Amino acid sequence: MDKDLQKALGDTVDELYEDQSSVEAKVTVEFVKQYLQIELDIKELKDQIKIFKDEAKANGVNVPYTIKMINALKKEYKTSAEEVQETETIKGILENDVDVKSLILRLTEK
Repeated sequence: MDKDLQKALGDTVDELYEDQSSVEAKVTVEFVKQYLQIELDIKELKDQIKIFKDEAKANGVNVPYTIKMINALKKEYKTSAEEVQETETIKGILENDVDVKSLILRLTEK
């Protein structure tokens, strides 16, 4: 192969590699910028939630308990009918066993 042709091909391959690296670098930098912006948005939302909770607490809302109830409701809504039935069945079995109930009560004593 002619040296000039080989050099030209080599230069072209190098340029393609540099172009691809440049594109990858641009895509990576764009990803990082967007990711960091989302992180900042999340931080701002968390700060707003804290302020919102503090205001609610100052107005007499039992915030921890209310959030606990919201989470329980969300979990309940996600739970399938089969899971609810299974849970109720197992709960009934355990609550009706005197020994199990006694042991649970002893574990939960303060």
